[in-house]
Formats: sequence, structure tokens, C-alpha cells
Amino acid sequence: MAEELADEAEDLASDARMNVLGKNIEDEIEGADEEEIEEQETEIEVEIKNGKTKVTIEFEDEKSKFLLDTTDESVIISAIIDKTGLDESEIRDIWDFEIEDEDSDTDDSTQTARVENAKQDAQDRVSELEQKIDQLEQRIQSLLQRLETGAYFGRMGDPESITESFNISFDGSATSIGDTTAADFSGEIFVESLSTSNNVSTFRVTGGELFVGDELYDVVFGKMRIISHGDPNTNDTILLISEVIDEQDHITTLRLSLTSEVSLDGDLVEPVNLKMLSPQSKIAGQWFLDASAQMTPLNS
Repeated sequence: MAEELADEAEDLASDARMNVLGKNIEDEIEGADEEEIEEQETEIEVEIKNGKTKVTIEFEDEKSKFLLDTTDESVIISAIIDKTGLDESEIRDIWDFEIEDEDSDTDDSTQTARVENAKQDAQDRVSELEQKIDQLEQRIQSLLQRLETGAYFGRMGDPESITESFNISFDGSATSIGDTTAADFSGEIFVESLSTSNNVSTFRVTGGELFVGDELYDVVFGKMRIISHGDPNTNDTILLISEVIDEQDHITTLRLSLTSEVSLDGDLVEPVNLKMLSPQSKIAGQWFLDASAQMTPLNS
């Protein structure tokens, strides 16, 4: 009898230990699941403007962007499902969905946020390049070194007393250099003034993004010059050169030649229409670009 009581007591103690252990394991698994969910939190931004949709997805420290030539929610959701594997309800729960009215002016806070986001993205990209500079081709290494010293911008006059920021937006088409393949071309680039000397104004490219079809190019760094001829019968000319990175992390060059319908000499307070020259304008050595453009001053 004493032995049976001893065995029963041991069984009860074992059960108690297992219950406690089981609870601890359950709590631990729950905690691990919560940490995993937190680490894998997905952010989705959807911006609809001018009949097109830009989608930005951040997941596990990776960012993916793509452009859709539609505003149909079902098509947008389907594209996000393909990228993330989430179902429709999960997407709708977490996405930041924004429709911008093309007939309304963007408010100051939105403009400032777009400028700062573009600048931060570009700075992050430059930092990434600097960290792996040993692996980069000699051309990019040289450009980064010249960018750091300021020599990249060439000869300049006195710095501007007040730095002004501008947005240059594009809408047009791209034609493959190797054949006649055509694609839509759109996007925007942000620049800020550096100096003006002898009718030449120099600007720093601070960021932006361009789409050729559904291929995204992040604008990393670059420069722009405006040459004012001082003749009302002669259009001012603009040359913009920038380094861009595609979704496969290939670093290539964007070169744009543009003309202005009005003189850009003096303070620019209203949007100015620009015309892109083709085939002088190209991206990644793969596409000739032909588009209308607009240069808009941004409130600081």
C-alpha cells in the first residue's frame, strides 16, 4: 500500500512538472511567434495618381516597388497577392491607400514628405554603395569619391544663399535602343539649387524614381545644369545626368536633355513646362526616352 501511495505521489508530481513545463513551452512558442510576426511585419503603400497606381511593399527589410497601369482595386490586390502571398482581407487591413486628385494642388506637408522620403531613399542607396565599394566597378568608385569631395559637380560659382527645391515630373514613352519595343515612361526627380554663375545654374539631384513599363529605377545621385541664353527667342537648355539603380541592383546612368518653353533665368515661382529631346535622352543604355516634363518649385 505504501508503495502504491509512493508511486501515485510520484505520478502526481510528474504530472505537475509536465503541466508547468507544458505551460512554459506554450508561452515560449507564443512569444517566439509574436517575435516572428513582429519581425516579418509587412507594410504596403498604394498611391493612385493620373490613372496609374504605384505600389510599395516592405517585408523583412526588403522594399519592392512597381507601377500598374490601372486603378482597378481587384487588379491592384491581385498584383499584391502575387508579390506577398497575403490574402485580400490581410492586404486591406494593413495597406495605406491614397488617391491623389490630379486637379488639386498637393499640400505643403505632402510635398515636404515626398521630398524627404526621396532624399532619404537616395542617401540610403549611396550608403549601401559605399559599404561595398570594393565590389563596384571603377567608374562608380570614382563617381562616389568625386561626389564626396564635391568635385562631381564641376566648376561652380558662389553657393546660393537660399537653397531651393524642385520637382521634375515626366510622362511619355520609351523605345528600346536595340529594337522597336515600346513602353510607358513616367516618374519624378527632385533637385535642389547649388549655384549660379555666368548664366549657368547648377543643381544637385537628391532622389526620385522612374518607371519604364513596370521596371523601377531608383534615382541615387546626380547633377543638373540649366544654361540660360538670355535670348527670348532661344529656349533655355537643361542637361541632367544621374546614377540609377534597377530592381536587380544594377547601377546605370540616366542622361536627359531638355528645353524650356520660357526663360528659367531668375526666380522660378510657377511650374514650367519642359520638352525632352530624343534620342539624346536615354536610360541604362537600353531605352531612348521621349516625354513631356514639368519643373515645379516646392515650398520649403
